[in-house]
Amino acid sequence: MKISIKWFTALFLFLGFTLSQTSKAQLSPVSFGVKAGLGLGKLSQEGIDSDFKLNYLAGISTDIGVGPLGVLADVIYGLRRYDAGSGGTYGMNRIEIPVQARFSMGLVRLQGGLYWAKVLGDLSSTDAAGTETTVTLTQAALNSTDTGIVLGLGAKLPFVTLEARYMFGLSNISSAVATTTKTQSFDLVAGFWF
Repeated sequence: MKISIKWFTALFLFLGFTLSQTSKAQLSPVSFGVKAGLGLGKLSQEGIDSDFKLNYLAGISTDIGVGPLGVLADVIYGLRRYDAGSGGTYGMNRIEIPVQARFSMGLVRLQGGLYWAKVLGDLSSTDAAGTETTVTLTQAALNSTDTGIVLGLGAKLPFVTLEARYMFGLSNISSAVATTTKTQSFDLVAGFWF
């Protein structure tokens, strides 16, 4: 957790310095939008090779620009599904808050930053036979929060953005003593801006 706080602090100090060095004439307006997308996610664990599962996400976003530099901040609701082994899956509803620095080169945008996520409620668990049950985080031996890095490449068109991003967890979401479990996700996201 201390690493994440240091990264967020460094990111905001850098952006604060950049903003203070830019004249008011160069400031772009703040943009607000909505985003939706699909992704492929999995849990990575030592000795276990899990499959990627289809995910859905939607949320709101803001983009604060300074010339080619800017900050993207989202609040995303995600239905994340993960391979639970033996042909089963875990489904979890999460709120994800990625904060990314972005650099624009014409239509192309490079972006990267950190994310924080919180599981909402219990998990749904589906076994190989297709039987769905509700499982608590304690029963699944998982923690309720996740932090990590997000890297992406996007395109900015008038009123629309398209993004491909990779999110990988830095924190261990397993509450089991001898197990390290981290999240991974590849997302394709479309944003509509006001």
